[in-house]
This record gives sequence, structure tokens and C-alpha cells, in this order.
Amino acid sequence: MNPFSSRCCQHNHSQGWPYYIEHLAMATPDNGVAIALYGACTVSLKIADNKPVTIKEVTNYPFEESVRFTINTEQKIKFPVYLRIPSWCKRGSLKINGVVQSNKTVPGQYALILRTWNNGDVVTLDFSMERISF
Repeated sequence: MNPFSSRCCQHNHSQGWPYYIEHLAMATPDNGVAIALYGACTVSLKIADNKPVTIKEVTNYPFEESVRFTINTEQKIKFPVYLRIPSWCKRGSLKINGVVQSNKTVPGQYALILRTWNNGDVVTLDFSMERISF
């Protein structure tokens, strides 16, 4: 195997963060967005009938348990948002505008939020990281 022929090689070691960042948010076939990885960012995209949406993510994950998203739209718009729930997250919680959404955080799956979004809606995802004792 040639060590210079793939993304994991020495000339790409400095590209780890850019590769991670380019996959934070992705379009879905149902005109929505999937948040696959977590990191502070702002994503501008066109959703559902080509309407502009901006999602601002504020977090210090993985150094804290909470991830907060603010949805900015020019008008009310219905589209799905998928949030990846890590398989290690046994007691996560999801809130929309401060209201707990029950049974949404299943470990190892994506939480689906399908709703009509208003400008300024806030989604908060808490992972409840458990401390491991050795």
C-alpha cells in the first residue's frame, strides 16, 4: 500500500480539521439538514423550495455537554433537522425554545425534528456525559 495515496497520509495530517468541518452539516434528500458532527459554526444553506436559512451553532463540545442551535429564516418555513446522537449518550435531552422534546435522543441514531421554523428558534441538545471511573 502506498502511504501517499489516500487522505490519511502525512501530507494530509494538517487537513484533519478542515475535513471535519466540511462535514458538520449536510443536506438531506428530503430538503432538510443533518448535523452529523458538532463544532461551533454558522451554516448558510437553501432549504425547502430554495429558501435561505442560517443555522448558528454555539458549543464547546466535546469539552462541555451542551450544543445550541439558532435557526434564522426570512419567513416561517417547514423543513426537517436531523441531529446525530452519539451511541455513548445514554441520557441526552433535546429542547426547542426551552421546551423538552421527549423520546428524541436515542443513542446511535439521529433525532428528527420536523416542524415549521420561525426566525430565532433555538434548539438545545444536551449529551449528559457520564464520568467513567477506573
